[in-house]
Amino acid sequence: MTGRIALIITLFLVWAETVSAQGVAVRGMVTVEPKREAAEFAYVFIKETGLYAITDDKGRFAIRNVPHGRFTVSVQSMGYATLTIPIVVGTDDITLDVTLKPDNLQLDEVEVVARRRTDEATTSYTIDRQTLDNQQIINVGDITSLLPGGKSVNPSLMNDSRIALRSGSGEKGNAAFGTAVEVDGVRMGNNAETGETSGASTRSFGASNIESVEIVTGIPSVEYGDLSNGIVKVNTRRGKSPFVFEAGVNQHTRQVALSKGFELGRRAGMLNLSVEHARSFSDIASPHTAYQRNVLSMRYTNVLMKERAPLTMSLSLRGNIGGYNSEADPDEHLDSYRRSRDNNFSGSLRLNWLLNKAWITSLDFTGSLAYADKRSETYSNESSASTQPYIHATTQGYHIAEDFALNPQASIVLGPTGYWYLRTFNDTKPVDWSMKLKATWIRQFGRLTNRLLLGAEWTNSRNDGRGTYYEDMRYAPTWREYRYDELPAMNNVALYAEDKVSLPVGLGSTFEL
Repeated sequence: MTGRIALIITLFLVWAETVSAQGVAVRGMVTVEPKREAAEFAYVFIKETGLYAITDDKGRFAIRNVPHGRFTVSVQSMGYATLTIPIVVGTDDITLDVTLKPDNLQLDEVEVVARRRTDEATTSYTIDRQTLDNQQIINVGDITSLLPGGKSVNPSLMNDSRIALRSGSGEKGNAAFGTAVEVDGVRMGNNAETGETSGASTRSFGASNIESVEIVTGIPSVEYGDLSNGIVKVNTRRGKSPFVFEAGVNQHTRQVALSKGFELGRRAGMLNLSVEHARSFSDIASPHTAYQRNVLSMRYTNVLMKERAPLTMSLSLRGNIGGYNSEADPDEHLDSYRRSRDNNFSGSLRLNWLLNKAWITSLDFTGSLAYADKRSETYSNESSASTQPYIHATTQGYHIAEDFALNPQASIVLGPTGYWYLRTFNDTKPVDWSMKLKATWIRQFGRLTNRLLLGAEWTNSRNDGRGTYYEDMRYAPTWREYRYDELPAMNNVALYAEDKVSLPVGLGSTFEL
């Protein structure tokens, strides 16, 4: 029996190698309206096979070793409507001449809801740039209003609304779970945020630089790891584009943004730059208390070895300086105020190598680093008619209350009487980095498509903040020091494998396992 199984496996592998060697080439040219100019850095995908190509400076592309069968070609370029073309691959090469139309607000029809994807077994929706422009999205979290059953919201940054799919009251429990958010394939995490239970915050991320959003409300691939309520995949702008100036105004928010996609020259790649300023306030009669963000983002893209095995490199850098501030508000009661920094920086490197071999289709590597500085400060008016004991003990046992002037290090301090101002700080500096390696093997066996994923991921999260502390310990209430920078870092090592088999069983129907 063992010998028969080995013989069957050997014959199967030989047949697979024979089938894969019978592929042909799909080549052609991509132009854009209205002048039919060449579209450089347009992406041409063959969905069922995982194969793709990127056009050169003359708009030409070539995808080699495409197996026989019926496939769907998808052509995408920033600023233009995506075009899909069904093809039948036989024994001869296929040549396509594709022209893309501008994707802007001048189109006859505008669909301002998330569109359900019908080419995936799991439930997912897509939102393009045109829809985002019509809705004037300020926070990525506002996109949930575009989903079926979503509630309309007034775009504002004052409320740090989080994305919570299939959960009306927000995520509860471990911050590592809930709805995941990825930007260009890099996870926005808050595992290093002490006391955080509401999922990753997205309000410091510039919404004007988003090209499209995919929302997976069903069961996603195993590669996405620690989540329980779906995933939101954000794609930023990538490719050549003119200067784009955007401005948005409503009764509580002001937003301006400028972006541009630069062509750096032959074989030098593309550089996308974006800068955005946004400011929101809650009370239009007193617009001093406000949250603002100032975002600068950069993305460099290049393709090496285009002719044989294209290696796509994408380097992204993003930073924000902003936060909440009510100190300048003259209407604050008795000079009380609250302000907080929301500064962050992140960088990532992604490499996708399309090998297109009999034993491997592509190899992906992603490395990322994120750092945030979120120190908050509260200045409040306090009073007491009698002396109160303030407990600062960090050890068990009996302690005697003492006057602060006599013993500032006492475990129990006798608090003051009268009126005074209390300045409180909370210093949190989460640091996250990750490395991820993924191999993909996709092959056609007649009408059957097999897609195998193998991957590994290593993530590290820590917090370099001081925690909560007070400017003057004589006024510090009952409190025990808890330094975040003394907590151990959390390391996660994950290995995963996933195999997906698809077989058309009728007109418009597919069986997937």
